[in-house]
Amino acid sequence: MKHAQAGKQKIVELFHVYSISSLLTEGVRRLGDTRSRRADAKILLKHALGLNDVDLLLNPERTVGASEARKYFALTERRASGEPIAYITGACWFMDLIFYVNNDVLIPRPETELLTETAIKFIKKHNYRKILEIGSGCGCVSISIAAAVPSAYITASDISKKALEVASFNLLMNSDLSISFLRSDLFKSIEKEEFDVIISNPPYIKTGEIETLEDGVKLFEPRLALDGGPDGLYFYREIINNARIFLKTGGMIFFEIGFDQGDEVLEILKANNFTDINIIKDYAGYDRIAHARKGELDV
Repeated sequence: MKHAQAGKQKIVELFHVYSISSLLTEGVRRLGDTRSRRADAKILLKHALGLNDVDLLLNPERTVGASEARKYFALTERRASGEPIAYITGACWFMDLIFYVNNDVLIPRPETELLTETAIKFIKKHNYRKILEIGSGCGCVSISIAAAVPSAYITASDISKKALEVASFNLLMNSDLSISFLRSDLFKSIEKEEFDVIISNPPYIKTGEIETLEDGVKLFEPRLALDGGPDGLYFYREIINNARIFLKTGGMIFFEIGFDQGDEVLEILKANNFTDINIIKDYAGYDRIAHARKGELDV
């Protein structure tokens, strides 16, 4: 019975004549009772048909071919299953730049824009030039910093070969920027030189909490980029413990952190003789960014 209904639906789609406006209405219906269904349907329609907002506004009654309609309905089906919009369209805006993304990388979020904006402010203020990013993902942080500070030289690493392929593609779209992407498990393949800045948005979800995340995250985003170990702090300890070797005295370290990790990350920084430690809240009022300065070594 179920297969028969599906077959009937496909026949209807094959012969039904849709206008842009009626196709949008049907897309909204197929996305179900979700808060963002109208916005999602509109984004997917523009993506499927190669339209812009002006087309939707000025030509709502334009007839849409059956193949275009089927392409659109296939996208709405993916969205209805919980797949994030950014993975369906392959694009995400970050810091006024557009980045290619797929499910080999995390989707950039507003909290990471806050991390990037904070780092840029200090990089410009102190005229920092040599920057190391640990865990580049799609490359959005390094590319955004390089775009804002063209004189900076950035080394960006990731353990994932596939993530680096995405980052390298995004760099090609901004080919005048000075960034070197390389594969490394944290610092293992980084040459021992001193950087002015180390920046990272490491995995920070507790292993046991990943299954409690919304489906769009736990089912589609890479677990490698989410799992921060049993207490969510594994990568902070590893990066901070090694940062003293790679960071100039007076250089700065920047992290995105979990909403409840401010006090713990602060203590790890203090234990490693970092000074001027600050925890910045995000737009929702949660602890989200930690930054500190490398002090003199104990003697």
